[in-house]
Parts: sequence; structure tokens; C-alpha cells
Amino acid sequence: RVGQIWNAKDGRAISKSIPSPPLALHKRAIFVSNGQGRNLTRPTGRPAVIIIIPMQALAQDHVLIVDPPTVLSRLYAVQEAKAYTSNSTQQDDRTAALEERIRELEDAVGSSFHSFRGALQQISSHIGLQDVSETLVGFTARPNDDQVIRSDIQAESTPELSEVRYDGKDLVDKGILTLEDCRKLFDFYGANCSEIIAFFDNAMGSFEETRRCPLLLAAMCTIGARASAPRLYRQCLNETYSLIQQTLLGPVPSLETLKGILLMTVWHKNYRLLGLMLSIAYQMQLPETALSLADKTSEHDEDSIDRARTWLSFCCVDLVHNTNKTYFISEIDRYTRLGSALTSTPYRRNVDYRIRAYLEIYVILNQAKKDVLIPDNIQQQPITSDVCRQLQFYDKQLESWFRRNDEEMDPIYQTFSKPQDRNRMEIPYNFARMHLNGFILHGLKPDSARNDPLRVQFIRAAVDAGKALLKCALRSIDYQTNLNYSIDYSGSALGLAINFLSRATCVAYDCIDLEGVMRILAQARDMFEGAKLAGKADEVSHILDQVAEIKRNMTAAKLSNNTTEVDLNDNVEDGSDFFLNARLPLSEFSLDEPSIEDILMYSGE
Repeated sequence: RVGQIWNAKDGRAISKSIPSPPLALHKRAIFVSNGQGRNLTRPTGRPAVIIIIPMQALAQDHVLIVDPPTVLSRLYAVQEAKAYTSNSTQQDDRTAALEERIRELEDAVGSSFHSFRGALQQISSHIGLQDVSETLVGFTARPNDDQVIRSDIQAESTPELSEVRYDGKDLVDKGILTLEDCRKLFDFYGANCSEIIAFFDNAMGSFEETRRCPLLLAAMCTIGARASAPRLYRQCLNETYSLIQQTLLGPVPSLETLKGILLMTVWHKNYRLLGLMLSIAYQMQLPETALSLADKTSEHDEDSIDRARTWLSFCCVDLVHNTNKTYFISEIDRYTRLGSALTSTPYRRNVDYRIRAYLEIYVILNQAKKDVLIPDNIQQQPITSDVCRQLQFYDKQLESWFRRNDEEMDPIYQTFSKPQDRNRMEIPYNFARMHLNGFILHGLKPDSARNDPLRVQFIRAAVDAGKALLKCALRSIDYQTNLNYSIDYSGSALGLAINFLSRATCVAYDCIDLEGVMRILAQARDMFEGAKLAGKADEVSHILDQVAEIKRNMTAAKLSNNTTEVDLNDNVEDGSDFFLNARLPLSEFSLDEPSIEDILMYSGE
């Protein structure tokens, strides 16, 4: 049968360990080993073609399979011979040519195998890989009895790839932290950091349970050290990233390990890790588990709900941080409607209500973007009544969302474990209002807003929402207390509001309350100074100076009765499309690539 090697002399099966080729086999069979080819004919007289070369594949139609402990490349090539003819000479010529081609292929890939093996060794050495087992992430393990390794290749297998194994040691086992320090950092994280990100589950296991997942423990200790023990921060951070690197070439990690990666992604604004987490989540089939929530015939246990919860938390991260860019997750709208299903299970937790709230608000925003922004009719002057009705419709939906969540979730506790000194849904609500009404500024040129009274109403609503977002943070003692070490997450919302207010001021300076904008920006600057974030305070001071300059120019223009030709300095070119050209320097709120800290409507890539 397919997958066996037959003795050429007596027809007995001499091996059953060759895996079946991925394509149908026809005509003649040839087994290649150590550069020698032999014609094999099955007892039934029905020939086939099997070519197995344990080396790196080179051609596009070849299959490369990497299976530690030994790098094994199985190259299957299937060639259907023409119908047998009565001319035996032609048949022999074809066979000889095929055998010669096989030898050429073996020689070519033979030299490449050593380069391939050396590259793997270099990668392992570069990232400090010491313990890796099972298969590489992205490849499927094959049973041991389904492997045939050529003797000369097996002898050359490197011990680094064949003997490594993940030992599961944590920060304490490795001597990076003492047991006392590790427990203190873990406890600090639980008491002060676990509830900062609303859509992350704040229900933690015990210290002993968390030690079973070294990466999750390392992530929590890194966050705790950043906030409370700076002397331990760098060593915790290095260990966490070292463990994350091991997931690149290690076995598919556990769900708890994935949660640790997600923590580092958001707490340290390392959004490159989103791609890694996305690939692992797909391999773990977390999206399928989440989608099954909508299937009433599907049965779920506590583990499957936790898997779905983790995926939907990841969706929230993607939605929040890529609102104005392409989402990492393909067809993310499929998941934004699963919040109600999550809160309907018997295994629901408090965090599930917050996840549902975030998913629901982005259902509104994403649909509004499709209906209002994409058609491009929002730039028409004056604004059309259809656009006004659409904006008002979605604004009412946001108001209904906020009121509904206030009624279902206590506006003070809001499903957290301890009292909150602010309404935790107020910041996402005001961000959504600012984002929605801010659509009206898309593509708007300076000096043109005042000629469109309906547009001015939406501009003022967006500016009011941005100011309300900042006021919410300014009213919260807890928010300001943890701002110093939660700035990578908490500062994102503040950066959005500050950027929006500064840019809206430059474009629609004669339509909004400049005094009110300057007051709230000054308070934001003082908040950053109080949190010992001097760099961000300086950035806000720079923006405040620009707004003050605009106000002085307006005052001078009014005194000279020449308000239509005001020189707004070099920061804004009169007649230009501000959102395509102006980038106020706010590096403290920006990533290397375009990010959520960029102005909401900016589309200048």
C-alpha cells in the first residue's frame, strides 16, 4: 500500500514507516537513499513514485516539514509517467533520466541543508534559546513512528536542536528575584494594577498557582516593579521578554502564557507583540471558540469560556488601539456582537460585562464610520441634512449605550472589586463622542467652518467631549495616582483628547471656546507634572503656547477689524488641508508608526 517500501527482489514489505505522500501515486516507484535510486515494483504489479529526500526543499511544489529534535525535510515529488509503450528502450531512457534528476536534486538540497541547520543554530544562539521542545510554532507534530531519518542526516543532528527542553523555571527558580520580592511584586500588581485596564480580567489566581506559568508571573512582576520597585524593573523586564522570545520557536503556549503576552503588549505599548499573539491565538483556535458562543447548540465549560474571554479581550485591545487604522483581526465585526452571549453563560465573570460594553460601543463607531466617513459626503460644504441625521442618530445610540451601562453596572463600582472614584465608562463614552462628532472635521480647511452653522454644532460637541474626557481624569485621585506607571495605557486616552483639542483649535479656532480649551490643557499639564512626567508636561505646554498664540492673533485681528485674513503663524498654512499636512510635535504621545495618539481624522499615510 502507499507508504510502504517493497523489496525489489522478492516483493516483501521491508518498511512501513514512510509517511504517505500528499499527492496520489502512479506508475513507477523509486526510493532514494544516500544518493542511490532503486526501481521498486509492488507485488500487485501496480507501480508508484515515492521520492523521499530528508533535506531542505527548494522548489515551490515541495513540502518542508520541520520536526525537532532533528530537522527533517521530506521532499515528495510525484511524476506521472506516460502510458506504457511497447518500446522498452524509451521506458528505460525515461527511468534513467528521472534517476539522474533525482541525484541532481539530492546534491543541490544536500548542500543547502547544512546552511539551513546553521541558520537555526545562529537564531537559537541569538535569542538565548536554551529550552525548546516538541514542534516549532506553526508546524504540526508528527508521531515518532511516522518518521524516517536518513542515517547520515541523523548523525549530523545538532544537540542544540535535539536535546533542548523547556524547564518551566520562574523568576525565583532562576535566582532573578527572591521569593519575598517576587511575592511583594505579585501582591502589588493585584492590589494596584489588576483593575486599571477595564477589559482585562482582574480575577487572579494565588501566587502559588501563578508560579506554574513563568511568563504570566514575570509580566505581573514587571508591571509591579515598574510601579513600586524600580531597582527590580529591568531584570524582570528582560526575563519577561526572554520568555516571550522562547514562544517564537517553542511549543504552542498555554492560555495563561498568552495572557502574559497580552499584559506586556498593553502595559508597555509594545504593539508588535499583537502580531505574535494573533498568530498564536489563531493556532489555539480561540476565534472559533468565541464564535461558538453565538451557537445555542454548542456546549461550553469554564475552560472554553475563558478561551473566548481571552480572545474578546484581545479584540478590545485591537479596537481601542487601532480605531483609525486597519484592525489586526480580520473581519473584527464578527466578534463585536458576541458580548451578550459572553454574559449569558453560567461561567460569566464581572469582567465580561465590561468586555461587552467595549464591544458594543465599537459596534456603533465602526458602523458610523462606514455610513458617515467612508462615503466622503461629509466634506461637502455646507454639510448635508443626511449627514446631520446620521451623526445625530449615532450620537443618540452612544447616549443610550452610556445610560444602559449605568443602569446595568453600578456607576461607581462598575463590576470592579473595590469602589471607584470615577465612572469607569465615562472615558470611553466621551472618547466615542469626540471620535464620532470629530468626523465633521475630516478634510476641513482652516477658516471654512464658520460658514457652515450646522457643522459648527458638531465641532463644538466634539470639543466638549474631549474636554469632558480630560475632566474625568482630573477628577479621579486614583487615576492620577497610578498615571506615572500606567501612562502607556492610561495616557493614550489623554493623548487623544489633547491632540484633538489642539488640532481642532487650529482648524476651527473661530468656532470654539478657546479660553475653555486653554484652561483644560493647563490642568492636564499640571496633572502630568504632578505625576512626575516632565516630558509629557513639556509637550502639553508647547501645545498650550500654540493655542495661546492663536488666541492673541484672533484678538489682534478683531481690534483691527480684519478677522478674515489672520496670519496663524507657520504651524498652519492657510488654504491647506490641515489633516493631511499638519503634525504638531507630540512625540511623547506617539509610537514609531502611526498610532492612536495621532489625530483621529489624520489620513496622511
